[in-house]
Amino acid sequence: AEVKLKQVSIVDYKKKIEEADTKFHTQQKLFEAVQSDRNTFRKLLLEAQDEISELKQKLKILSHQTEQLKEDITMKEAQLLKEENALQKSKKEREIQKIEIRKLKDELHDSKEQITAYNLEERKLLKIIQDGDHEREKQKKEMERIMNERDIQGTQLARRNDELSSLHDKTKILQTTLHNGEAQYDQRLEDIRLLKLDIKRLRQ
Repeated sequence: AEVKLKQVSIVDYKKKIEEADTKFHTQQKLFEAVQSDRNTFRKLLLEAQDEISELKQKLKILSHQTEQLKEDITMKEAQLLKEENALQKSKKEREIQKIEIRKLKDELHDSKEQITAYNLEERKLLKIIQDGDHEREKQKKEMERIMNERDIQGTQLARRNDELSSLHDKTKILQTTLHNGEAQYDQRLEDIRLLKLDIKRLRQ
């Protein structure tokens, strides 16, 4: 009866070892998945940073072009005013000056439209940069969360390894005990056989 109990106990420990092995493999797969996600988010974060840097450079160039256009407009407005004053002094050159004025007005109008377009582009770029910063912060938080999960999974994995090692040690002890019990059981069977022979001989 004691041997049967020990055999049942060994079977139970074997089941526990199999369950521990299954949990260990599951935790290992989760750990590998977390590492893969972390690498993916790191790559996305680097790409977002490069894109934001490029957009900031483009915005800087547009701002510089806008300032140049504003200076050109100031110069052309001054020139236009000068030409209009000259019209009052010389009627003979009026038609020529009118043509030049119309040309300057057209250039001024085109420049103002270009500035408006640059302003729209600037606002668009600022929005893209803000969105990029927001996405980068979001990815950074997600990466931190994944790394925290990875640390937790690593701790759980180490604990499962310790439990598995302990179960293996207990199994070895139980196997030794079972082996000793089986030897004792065989010895008792031999004693019973000898006793039966003695009883048979005594009866005869």
